[in-house]
Amino acid sequence: MIRILKNLSTKFSYMVNKSKIQSLQSSTFDSKLHSFFGVKNCYLCDEKIKTHPYFCNNCYQDLPTLNTKCFTCCLPLTLESHDLFSSNLLCGECISKPPSFNQTFCAYEYRFPINQIIRRIKYSKQRYWIKPLCQLLADEISVAELHCNHFSRPDILIPIPMHKSKSKIRGFNQADLIANFLSKKLNIPVAKKILLKTKNTETQAQLNKKQRMNNLQGSLSISKSTFKNNLLKGKHIALVDDVMTTKTTCELASKLLLASGASRVDVMCIARTPKEN
Repeated sequence: MIRILKNLSTKFSYMVNKSKIQSLQSSTFDSKLHSFFGVKNCYLCDEKIKTHPYFCNNCYQDLPTLNTKCFTCCLPLTLESHDLFSSNLLCGECISKPPSFNQTFCAYEYRFPINQIIRRIKYSKQRYWIKPLCQLLADEISVAELHCNHFSRPDILIPIPMHKSKSKIRGFNQADLIANFLSKKLNIPVAKKILLKTKNTETQAQLNKKQRMNNLQGSLSISKSTFKNNLLKGKHIALVDDVMTTKTTCELASKLLLASGASRVDVMCIARTPKEN
């Protein structure tokens, strides 16, 4: 179980206490070694797993999963529990100014420990966290396909692109990794050369919504071959990213895809940032 106020003796304590990356990687290797011999261990606390493929029951229950949320943008809503698939709740912003994309699928709220794990993926190259984080997202989409009348299966998954200079430094685009996992689980093809990052923008993390819009202006484009071959005509696209913060990036990408012939755009992401008070 994730006990924030107590000292942890497991590998997850390294993340909380900001210890060396090598120690966390070594512990994760031990966990995978146990799995090879038939003993599966929780990625967070190293306890034996019973039901969930990556977490023990206690850790899984402690994760900040999104339950009550906006249907369109997955903004966390402070309402009483409800049947997620029988009522399509909307946040105030999506009511007053609907975005160009139709629906968002998101597994977690962007807070501890998910925010720390995502930072580890992006800045410490700990890519082994992709599978455990994406599993719940894939499960949510599969359940929606079975039980929601409004569900529409996307034709293509398009990861939010990263500028080649930043990708060269980081070594990978986390959105690509997420899209690859979802593609295998959901049997939906991935297209990585349709949406392009043409301007190397500064990191968005510390920017407000207006600053993000200015920062992203002219930073995305559709490839020439997509226009030439009319590849998006009538296609239902799902944009894939790690975190949705202000909707700015997804909104810009969605407008470009719709203007290029796509019939519908949805969003799939691991985490959604809650609204600031």
